[in-house]
Amino acid sequence: MIPKSFAAFLLALTLTGLGLARERPITKANVPMLVLQAVTTKYPGAITNAYAQEQDRGKTVYEVKLSTGEGKVDVTFAKNGYVLFEERLIARQDLPDEVKKALAARYAKAVLLKIEKVTIIGKADQPLFKFQMKLANRRRELLLDANGKLYKR
Repeated sequence: MIPKSFAAFLLALTLTGLGLARERPITKANVPMLVLQAVTTKYPGAITNAYAQEQDRGKTVYEVKLSTGEGKVDVTFAKNGYVLFEERLIARQDLPDEVKKALAARYAKAVLLKIEKVTIIGKADQPLFKFQMKLANRRRELLLDANGKLYKR
């Protein structure tokens, strides 16, 4: 069995690597023009709610929080305007059965605060599921693949 402290360390590494690192809110003026153009082109009619900047493996990326006709979506862009991945809010009932089983088995006592489907561009057939939860009076984030297994890069 893996010691809890080591498992927590591995989880932190995993979460940091997929845009779950600490975001720094920024203004539109601090977002590269190529990112702003990509938002307008790829998400026409979307309402921009917020911008953030963060580091991902030593590179600066930009997250844009949008409201679209299909709901809320957070899109992470490279500074050249390339979409890296999307995070869409979903309901618990929309989760794959294997993910529901994993949550019930390992996180039955957790209070789910937010569920997002993460689509990595180029891997649309391999969605991930990001959870913000409260467990033992602590906020946590978790990333599972469609089989209910902890996501590892």
